[in-house]
Amino acid sequence: MSPVNTKKILVILGPTASGKTNLALKLAKKFNGYIISADSRQVYKDLNIGTAKPKGKIKNIELRIKGLDNKVYVIDNIPHFMMDLINPNKTFTLADWLKITKKLLHSQILNAKFQIPIICGGTGLYISALVNNYSLPEGKIDLILRKNLEQSTLTVLLKKLKKIDLDTYKTIDKKNKRKIIRALEYTLTNKLSFANQSKKQSLAYNFLQIGINLKRETLYHTSNTRVEQMIQKGLIPETKSLIKKYNSDLPALSSIGYKQIREFLNGSLTKKQAMDLIKRDTRHYAKRQLTWFKRDKNIQWIDNYKETEKIVHTFLQK
Repeated sequence: MSPVNTKKILVILGPTASGKTNLALKLAKKFNGYIISADSRQVYKDLNIGTAKPKGKIKNIELRIKGLDNKVYVIDNIPHFMMDLINPNKTFTLADWLKITKKLLHSQILNAKFQIPIICGGTGLYISALVNNYSLPEGKIDLILRKNLEQSTLTVLLKKLKKIDLDTYKTIDKKNKRKIIRALEYTLTNKLSFANQSKKQSLAYNFLQIGINLKRETLYHTSNTRVEQMIQKGLIPETKSLIKKYNSDLPALSSIGYKQIREFLNGSLTKKQAMDLIKRDTRHYAKRQLTWFKRDKNIQWIDNYKETEKIVHTFLQK
């Protein structure tokens, strides 16, 4: 193996239920890596079954990173950072993820102990922001304004954004209500365009991005099977517990799986209707993920583990 090179970072990405977690774990064992999760929901504690969070244990590992304790989520002796990190009633943003992730990537202790960091997840915005080294908007926040905006429909929010910040409206994901709210909050509070404050900087690392390539029918079958397994493992009681411990308006409970089960629990849906909607919405989400990732021509799409291992080995030897 080549000596430690902190500039080399492996990224494992793909749509939900494509096998990213298992692949990253296998590669971490093979190449002495540690894993940083790029999943905007697995970062939360107590959200386990609905986020397909793999079972692990919290262990202490020396980090010496300001603002981070030494408690790490460990799976098969491989440390997984940015997983099971904060309570779901706390706000966690892209900027938070980037800030902590960059601290981990610069950690002398981690770089001395492990050969390569592995970013693994399906939240395309997180991965894109890191790979393209985005400089995120800095400015004032207004939680009261944010709360008021949350009461509006997606259609109303988009009309407002189009009126006051056309540049952001043209580029933003028009189905991502939370991001639209954040853009409106930023623009209204700081009197600046949200999009124009986000810009790329020169690349700080050498990335190898690997995407898992599954046939659409295989992906959908795997996705449907996962939903059925989530119900069997206890998604319904987990959602009940989250509502009781926090509240039904918890933003994290608006994600696929929890949202539909919450509607089942309040009587709006039957169990079958909830399951069918989870399956449908998961398929749609996987399709949006693929659309997002396919725009990046630097991603190498793979079909099997042996091919991946060879590509990673070559990358590390350069």
